Amino acid sequence: MRIQCTRGGLSDFWSIVQGVVPAKPTRPILANIKVVADKNGLELQATDLDIGIRLRVKDAEVVEEGSAVVPAALLGSLLRDSWSEKVEIYTEENLVHVIMQNSKFKIHGDDPEHFPELPNFNEENLFSIPKASFLQMARLTAFATAQEDTRYALNGVLLSVKGKNACMVATDGRRLSYAKCKIAIAAKKDVNAIIHTKGLAEIERALREDDDAVNIAVDDNRLFSKSKTATVFTKLIEGTFPNYDEVIPTDNNKQATIKREELLAGLRQSAKMTSEESRAVRMLFEKDKLTLSSSSPESGDATIEVPVQYGGDAFEIRFNPSFLTDVLRAIAVEEINMEFKEKSSPGLVRVGKDFVYVVMPINIE
Repeated sequence: MRIQCTRGGLSDFWSIVQGVVPAKPTRPILANIKVVADKNGLELQATDLDIGIRLRVKDAEVVEEGSAVVPAALLGSLLRDSWSEKVEIYTEENLVHVIMQNSKFKIHGDDPEHFPELPNFNEENLFSIPKASFLQMARLTAFATAQEDTRYALNGVLLSVKGKNACMVATDGRRLSYAKCKIAIAAKKDVNAIIHTKGLAEIERALREDDDAVNIAVDDNRLFSKSKTATVFTKLIEGTFPNYDEVIPTDNNKQATIKREELLAGLRQSAKMTSEESRAVRMLFEKDKLTLSSSSPESGDATIEVPVQYGGDAFEIRFNPSFLTDVLRAIAVEEINMEFKEKSSPGLVRVGKDFVYVVMPINIE
């Protein structure tokens, strides 16, 4: 194998693929990236057996076809630390030669035959989501996943597709984030797939500026994503995801409209006056005024006023401030709508028609 390409371009693509390489591989060969040079160009492959990626490197010249398995971290650092414009890589059996301006390296690789064969993209139940919509849904939901291994089905994001309607949902049992969009190419049959957040992140990382859509297909235990240069597969999380339709309240009778940045600033300030034992911020809604208050024996007290559009009766509710700051950081809008029923019922953050966030209050008698 012999290839020639720009050092910077290869470094950028290498870093994307390297994100899949496990920090503590279960098999030594998984610490490598497979380089495949053929008539179609140059492809990089990596996998941790649960997630895998194939990435086509643009503007690479294949002088001689072949393949090599190269230590991911070593070659990645060499590419990053060089100022060379060009790089040439060729192999002699399992020895990989890397030539850049004023530098030559001989790296001990592995036998390409030992590298796991990555599955091909399965187009049987293909559907397509606009890139902007996919990224937005992922951003608005992934933060709300559970971290406890005992609740494994909640450790991922549910992707649900029915006809030309798609949504992503995440919950940790105390909050739920739901985002939806329309899709251009509908799935032939309904899809309900729980994607691990790491797999979702790798799909995002592989998308490039010139991608306008994400083509997705799902089989019994894997989800495949395909863009112009990359194919990513990720094993699905087994288990039953909660019925999110039952969680989203529909009978809230109190509504307030709030500037996102003002509420975020107020919550950040009031959160500083909470403790691990008393992780709660009191929200008192009065006519066109929201008062945030918190206290802790160690730090003291806080009282912060935030202007709102609210015309109902005085209403008080308490939340863990982190659950609200998380969503306020994720959404990029000027105003949000908050809805409530009573202090012991879930609160709701709504943005337009395509995003809903449900959060359980803290009840203190």
